[in-house]
Amino acid sequence: MKRDRGPVSRRFWIWITASQSSTAKTVRWAGVLVVICGIAYYKGASDANHPETAFSATEEPGDVVVSDSVEPVDPPDVSTIAPRMIPNIVNWPRLLNPFAKRSVRSPANYSECVTIDWGSAEAEDELRKEKNQQLALSLERAKEKDHRGCISTIVDTFCKSKHNILYDYASMKPVSSCDIDEIYREGPDDLRKLYTSVPLPQAFVETRRIGPRRPYKMAILMVVYSRSLLQQIKRAVALMTQPGVLVFFHVDRSQGSDYLRRELTAFSKVERNVFMIPEAFDTIWAGSGLMEMYLSAIKYMLRYEWDHFINLSEVDFPVVTPQEISRVLRQKRGYSFLNANFDKSVKGRMEAIQRQGIEWTSVQCERYMYRLAERSLHPTTQFLVGSDWFILARPYANYVANGNTSFVKAMRLFYHHTILNAESFLHTTAANGAWCATIIWNNHRFENWHAGSGCQCSKRTVDWCGCSPLTVRTSDVPSVLDQATNRWHVRKVDPRIDMFAISLIEANVVKESAQFHKLLPNFTQHLYWANLFHHQDASQGSTRGWSHYLYFAKQLLRSDAIKALKNCNLQIVERQDHPTGGLLHVHALYADKTVKKLPGITLRRSLTGIIGYIIRLAVTAKSLKSGETSEVVIEGVVQESEYRTKISRPPSSNMSRLLHSAVGAGWCLKDLVFRVEGPVFEPGDELRVQHQWQAIDSKVLPNASFVGCYGNGGNYTRWAPYHESSKTMTDCAILALSRKHPYFGLEWSEGFKSRRSECATFNTLPELSTKRPADECKTERGALLGRYYRAAVYRLGHNPGLSEIGTRGYDLEVVSSKGEVVWSKQHESVGPAEQTTTFDLASEIPSLEPGEWAVRTRIGGSAPVDTPFVIAPPSVDDVLWEDVRKYFDFEQVCAHSHGENGLLVGLHHCKLLPPCAEMEWSTLRMGLNLTLT
Repeated sequence: MKRDRGPVSRRFWIWITASQSSTAKTVRWAGVLVVICGIAYYKGASDANHPETAFSATEEPGDVVVSDSVEPVDPPDVSTIAPRMIPNIVNWPRLLNPFAKRSVRSPANYSECVTIDWGSAEAEDELRKEKNQQLALSLERAKEKDHRGCISTIVDTFCKSKHNILYDYASMKPVSSCDIDEIYREGPDDLRKLYTSVPLPQAFVETRRIGPRRPYKMAILMVVYSRSLLQQIKRAVALMTQPGVLVFFHVDRSQGSDYLRRELTAFSKVERNVFMIPEAFDTIWAGSGLMEMYLSAIKYMLRYEWDHFINLSEVDFPVVTPQEISRVLRQKRGYSFLNANFDKSVKGRMEAIQRQGIEWTSVQCERYMYRLAERSLHPTTQFLVGSDWFILARPYANYVANGNTSFVKAMRLFYHHTILNAESFLHTTAANGAWCATIIWNNHRFENWHAGSGCQCSKRTVDWCGCSPLTVRTSDVPSVLDQATNRWHVRKVDPRIDMFAISLIEANVVKESAQFHKLLPNFTQHLYWANLFHHQDASQGSTRGWSHYLYFAKQLLRSDAIKALKNCNLQIVERQDHPTGGLLHVHALYADKTVKKLPGITLRRSLTGIIGYIIRLAVTAKSLKSGETSEVVIEGVVQESEYRTKISRPPSSNMSRLLHSAVGAGWCLKDLVFRVEGPVFEPGDELRVQHQWQAIDSKVLPNASFVGCYGNGGNYTRWAPYHESSKTMTDCAILALSRKHPYFGLEWSEGFKSRRSECATFNTLPELSTKRPADECKTERGALLGRYYRAAVYRLGHNPGLSEIGTRGYDLEVVSSKGEVVWSKQHESVGPAEQTTTFDLASEIPSLEPGEWAVRTRIGGSAPVDTPFVIAPPSVDDVLWEDVRKYFDFEQVCAHSHGENGLLVGLHHCKLLPPCAEMEWSTLRMGLNLTLT
């Protein structure tokens, strides 16, 4: 080892050799090690700049050593090496300093970028840089979700985007003659009116030449995924099918959609003009797979004859008949209908682009949309964002799916890596391309937007925020029908939330149909069966945990009706050879709020509207005389008992306000409902507790002493910064208590409705002007409420009920069946108004062991209210299930007549197990053409 004794004493040149082989006579130098300020840098001899230093074929490189024990070798001339190596020394990897953090260098090109191990500790410094922070978050998210296979896709897409080789920006230059700014100025109307001189695509011109005599055909593409909405989908299709209307289904690729795919495939085989899209995609919210699916579906649908196609989801519903839609679209052959956000201000347009996420490169993998890096936008391309619900003319649909011009191919590539691409791709491609004058900016869709509602930030499918319309309720129906002539479909509808609203809209669509009027009085307009489980899905893991459904089935076999069969020398035996223990399927039975009485069923409604579960079970019937056996299908209704639904409220004035308390899972932030009703939940369900509180009677006056009536000189807010409008005396007292203020005042009662005034609260008596006679403060029903320029000031007395509501809020606890408190927290104050409050238990309690639990609610020293629930044990034979029996009733059982045989005749003859066809609750579903297979 030789030391350079130059002027810099802390710099060392170390020549590194390879271990000497037993056959080698000489050893060449293997590299150079430079030590600067305690940090060692190594440059290998295999550097492309120094091929002459490579090992010879006779050498066998072993461990690299820093030693002079081998035969001395003269190194290359330092004067020739230093100029070439020292300037690049910062790019050499750091090796030997144990105190220095190893890190990769910033990649200079795509090849270097894609070969970095971004998940290693050496890449941490690079990932901390602001330009790479989103990549770091995406890699972390992929590890959290166990999407290991996505890491290479994420890195490859990121590196291509950062080094500008992912997109064909040059081809994204607008090719249209339309001035988009003119659209903004004039408003989104038929562009042909604006651009009479714009060249039109030949396919559009040929389409417009088609005479009105040629039959018009319309296609409907329904994008579906939820097993619970099968009957709603069929209900919508029944209103839309007619000669000249083709219906196509795309079922999401997820395993959870297997049931829907099977049922709709069978449905398409028996219904004319109903077809299945063969290729399935992951159509997650905000994912790029949605637009990829549309392009693929268009290619398939082009095999059939149609003029326009309309995309719908499973929660869309027609507001007018297909004939009315066809009558309008027939006159607009060749035109497409889109809806975009036409903000006339440049700032507004840029904000829309930012909200849409167009400035980000993203990639979809494993049902998740990973946001990776910011990207450039073509300077002359004008991006439009809007609705992903549209009506496309056949020629434009063919263009976006099969077009091979450089412009449309570049747009498809760009939007393949874009969040919410279905809300921008068609719009931007049309406005900047040759089809700009063939668009009518109206998608004829009623979307139930409510200001300030329906928006949330999701991390289930993408790290992004967005808004979605709310489910249409009965109160929204008048607005829907008022706009029916211009809004042909409504979204969203959901029979599990408000099926009566759907019935009202349906009545408008088929108001001329005598058949509909005949069906309308039936319960089938107000009942809904939603599939929760099917035995063909159990082994595939494509259904929610079903252990408690199997428990329901076992309990049906213990019902009195089954046990009494012994009196007829008959016995029902569980199927041991069946993969799901004989459990065939489970449906939830819903009834809307208009149903007050239901034949054959005790109407006991849960918070979500479920009135019972229909359990179908395959069993073995055995004759106790002959030993003969036969397979039989029985069916029963399982209803929640009064054990949990009936709240035992203490006589306390505080807890008596609690109208309802429930624990549920699958909380929908948009519609504020539970998607999963208890009381039995699977391990891992995200639980939430919900309370409904009734308002405090504002007529009850608080305990407060009148201090005086004061004139405030018209400047009430000067001495009362804590003032609020339109409050009763009780409301104002509660505000004072919640703020821990001993005084409150009321003024200007003339400005509000009866018994209300402006309210102010304060710690000390304010400095007021001259005290006035008490009669100058208006008296209403025994209370001085103040008046114009007069404030009635009160001092609070002892108000135990109000003070607990106003200052303490309410306490929540999660308690085991043994009374052990495993978690507790004080929630916000309830306040005097009627309201619903919820609390996310899943974020506070990661998991609960299987067993019986309760959420305990109390205000102050009041006696608590317990809301029990059960975490299902993994095995249906677990003794913990014995605690569940009291939550349900298992008495209504019948036998199906499929495959009539002697034993089944005996069951029916016994009268203890009647045919299901005779059960009123079972025959009701026939009005919905619902066959439970």
